[in-house]
Amino acid sequence: MFDYNHYVPILKAKDGEFGALLELPEEIKSRITPLIDIFNSESEIPLEKRLMKIANKIETSWGNTRPIFIDPFGINLKERVLGGKHPLTFIFDLLRKLNIKAIPITGFERDEAYDEAIQKTVRTDNRGICIRLLNYDMEDTDELIDNIESLISDLDISHESAHLILDFRELKADKISVTTGTAINVINKIPHINNWRTLTVAASGFPGSIREIDTHSSGRLPRTDYLLWKSLISRRKEIERLPSFGDYGIQHPDLLELDWKVIPLVPNIRYTLPDEWLIIRGGSNKKNGWRQSHQLSKELVNMAEYYGKTFCWGDNYIYLCSDERVGPGNMTTWRKVGTNHHLALVSSQIANADVL
Repeated sequence: MFDYNHYVPILKAKDGEFGALLELPEEIKSRITPLIDIFNSESEIPLEKRLMKIANKIETSWGNTRPIFIDPFGINLKERVLGGKHPLTFIFDLLRKLNIKAIPITGFERDEAYDEAIQKTVRTDNRGICIRLLNYDMEDTDELIDNIESLISDLDISHESAHLILDFRELKADKISVTTGTAINVINKIPHINNWRTLTVAASGFPGSIREIDTHSSGRLPRTDYLLWKSLISRRKEIERLPSFGDYGIQHPDLLELDWKVIPLVPNIRYTLPDEWLIIRGGSNKKNGWRQSHQLSKELVNMAEYYGKTFCWGDNYIYLCSDERVGPGNMTTWRKVGTNHHLALVSSQIANADVL
């Protein structure tokens, strides 16, 4: 379905990320296949209503002409909806009615009911499956191989119909080298690696908190996820198959539900650069309000790192905000802006990477 020069952004099913997808032109959408992580919400809205809302947002933001990975990774999979339906069955029934080309994701620690729901979905849609390996799954390669082959057999699927994601999640800078070695070892030992439909290595360099960068200042954070992929590409002669690139955008892999009554909200711009994130932070929202986003935008527009107002929707919003021709926005707005810029930049970066 796609090769190493393709991008798999792992996004939370939140309004900001859906908004970022919506604003992408078709040219960029053709270079990416999103993975939507569905998490529990503290909202009192029933699960079935939340899943209905997510399905509709997927249709609106992504459309039904290209595939998309769906993983109810963070919800309570023992919960049932509308007459006892499994959550995975329910969300895929909704997506099917909307003609969404959704591909379900599974892993080693899903229960028997999940496996049954996966099997039914795969048989009905005939779009294959995606197996997502996590850090601890890859610690023992002999056990990993046995687990993969057992899962393939139990689900009655072929390697040719299965996508594979090696998801290292949070990746610290001092772990890039050892993680590179782990990824190479795993890729080279997985049976029939060249027969799998796609292969992706994903990680996240974005921290759980950016408070290490002072308020009313700017700083930089290394994109360790991209540095990992570059390291793999640099060692391409050692790898049986080159993987595509996956990351978590401009957020930590975990859905961190913070109590803003206790933690002061500080407006910020998260701006992706080739090897780093540029973070521009304001002051406490209680004291300065969201209007400070106008000044933060002006600071960015005047930096050499700014890509210009025509680069993407997000960059145009930053320009308009710097000129106070749009409102200062809120948390959702700036997640949309930063994610849109990130997707535009990274999709081009991966598509044009020189691996020869």
